[in-house]
Amino acid sequence: MKDLRVAVIGLGKAGRLHFETRSRQPGVQAVAVCDLRADQAISVAGPAVRHFQDAEQLLEEIKLDAISLCTPTSTHHPIGEIALSQGLSVLCEMPATPNFRLTEELIRAAHPSGARFQLASQFRNLGKVRLAKDLMDEGAIGEIMHFQIELSRQADMSTHWLAQPAISGGGALIDQGSHAFDLVRFLFGGIKHVESSRLQPVQKLKVEDRAMSFVTAGRNVRGQIVTSWSMRPASDFFLTAHGAKGTLALGWKASFVKRNGEDPVHIFNECAMDEAYRRMMGEFREYVQRKSDPWMTEEDTLALSGTVDAPYRSLTSGRPVTVETFERKTAAA
Repeated sequence: MKDLRVAVIGLGKAGRLHFETRSRQPGVQAVAVCDLRADQAISVAGPAVRHFQDAEQLLEEIKLDAISLCTPTSTHHPIGEIALSQGLSVLCEMPATPNFRLTEELIRAAHPSGARFQLASQFRNLGKVRLAKDLMDEGAIGEIMHFQIELSRQADMSTHWLAQPAISGGGALIDQGSHAFDLVRFLFGGIKHVESSRLQPVQKLKVEDRAMSFVTAGRNVRGQIVTSWSMRPASDFFLTAHGAKGTLALGWKASFVKRNGEDPVHIFNECAMDEAYRRMMGEFREYVQRKSDPWMTEEDTLALSGTVDAPYRSLTSGRPVTVETFERKTAAA
């Protein structure tokens, strides 16, 4: 089968990782890149790969099979819709769009051409997360009682597009919360209720730089999610799940399972996101070539988008909100 011809649009941190991973991937040719900064495109891709400053021009001039869409959130819908309508498959960085309505439109755009749309769900493609799901499904720590997730970092966001609500759709809640809520859905089931609140801001931004969310998921599993751009993580573990028979902890440096009354059992070393991207790129190629199923179905993508809308409704109302379910296919256009 011929190589998959791919372009990477947007060359920030995620876009660079997409390009570097694709450049080393068997069966794939990274044939073009696009970024408003011409020097960035040349720096990342080198002079041998065609580079553009306008995504529409790239899509008009280059013969492609798929794109990696790594631009600011507000541009995912217009660029993705053009690509999908041309029959190009899209691997899109999270979140899909700023809100559910636009996400539904984007997914619908793929139907007439049969193109594939996938979110770049890092955690679903991380080996230690998949192992954790298997262990919990097998009952390694018993019935899940409670979980904690913290995705925090310290970064000056004053000039970053993520802190501009018209471009990003929100602050730390939509940026890191998209990944946190997807992790909850993958491990514990659909989210039913969310109650979110802003923590005392550290940075003077138009969006929230810190937030805490309490969620109910799956079979009434309760958990807490902390997302922040302005504080260091409280521990090395981004996820801790407490079960009736023990605890499972996933960390950036190490992960373990500890059954009640027993010593901890080490299950993983350092968490390397480049591993997740290698797995993701390989599975996306197989999916585009109709050799495998998606790691996120259309229903998953819609449900996640609706879930990410929920904490903002909670922030506005000051009350817990019920998350609507989207367990359905969007109607074909």
